[in-house]
Amino acid sequence: MRFDTAHLEACKQSIETKFSQGSSTHWTTNDFNRLSEAIHQETGVLLSVSTLKRIWEKVNHSSTPNQSTLNALAKFVGAADWRDFEKQQNPVATKQPTASVSKNVLWFGVVIVLIAAVAFGFQISKDSEPVVLDDNPVFQGQVVSTGLPNSVVFTYDVTQIPEGAKVEIQQDWDRRKRFTVNRLDTVATSIYYKPGFFEAKLVINDSIYAETDVVIKNNAWLGVIEDTPSPVYLEPSEYKEEGRLQLSQRAIEKYKLGSEKERYWIGFYKVGSFPEFYTNDFELETQLTNISKDGFNICRNVRIALLYEGGALVVPLSLKGCSSELSLLAFDERIDGKTNDLSKFGIDFDVKNVLAQLQIISHPKGMRITVNGETAFTYQKPPMERPLVGIAFNFEGLGKVKSLSLRNASGLEYIDSFE
Repeated sequence: MRFDTAHLEACKQSIETKFSQGSSTHWTTNDFNRLSEAIHQETGVLLSVSTLKRIWEKVNHSSTPNQSTLNALAKFVGAADWRDFEKQQNPVATKQPTASVSKNVLWFGVVIVLIAAVAFGFQISKDSEPVVLDDNPVFQGQVVSTGLPNSVVFTYDVTQIPEGAKVEIQQDWDRRKRFTVNRLDTVATSIYYKPGFFEAKLVINDSIYAETDVVIKNNAWLGVIEDTPSPVYLEPSEYKEEGRLQLSQRAIEKYKLGSEKERYWIGFYKVGSFPEFYTNDFELETQLTNISKDGFNICRNVRIALLYEGGALVVPLSLKGCSSELSLLAFDERIDGKTNDLSKFGIDFDVKNVLAQLQIISHPKGMRITVNGETAFTYQKPPMERPLVGIAFNFEGLGKVKSLSLRNASGLEYIDSFE
């Protein structure tokens, strides 16, 4: 099927205007879910999230939308079908010029092309052929248990792709977490070592063709030493004491932290315990510090990740002199300390008995982050509306979290005393 890509772009713009969710640049999986439902309700045609993401170029692809998909998109913006939409874009057809070409000249051109192809050994390998999948490729993930570590059973169906194509499943955003699967199989399993919200990906010849959500929950706090490839899980008595999250001296000695390890990270995770809080309506306050003094973790970095369906808001802290290396992630937008002033996220961790005060206030018109009462960052766009699913504290070296509270405009409150 041939179609004008300019017409597709015009149709996408019309859909974005009607959908009223802001620029598609900031759309996440839930936005595409809602768009899929809106199109289904209005046209009776159910387009998958994967199909919509390919059309909006959120994933790599080498196929073009089929006719039924284009018809559904066109109907959603008021046209009878795709052909009718194209006519609306070009109300006056342009008459094509005609030319008289002799059959002998035409055949001569064909012969020249064939000779050139043979001369240069022109061939198309199976690996480079575009892979065309159905608009709704089968790809789903099912968690098999509760707790950690946890295995996920992935079901998929790519038997229609050419023999020789490379098929992989990627656990999350990290390309390094890919593993190869057989295109003729339909089941593959993978183990997850940390809690969180993950978008697993079906990858064919290095292009993402489908995604599925994976949520690994741990309703109680989990402390880990972030070893690779798998973390070391800590007993609650090793990191929860006297109303704070902090490794005990016994745990430090047991795992030889600061002696045999040159550089290490400690993480505290809680996922699945924040119902009714959303990314565009919350106020988070926490007190924390990095207490490392072993000389290995010189910047004493801290990362606070507020996890939501589809992504994470990641706020960094460090020693003041290391702010150039910081990176803030705000609703899929990365703010790099190399090209932005993130110096207010720098902390003097050596001030005795003083904890850093971090506050994040998000509302429908924007977001503000303050550090020790001073504004460090403002997000001047309407934040996406996503359910919060968890929080993680990560420390380069040893850290301490003293308090955590969440509130929203409706008066809902969550206070954790770490007991």
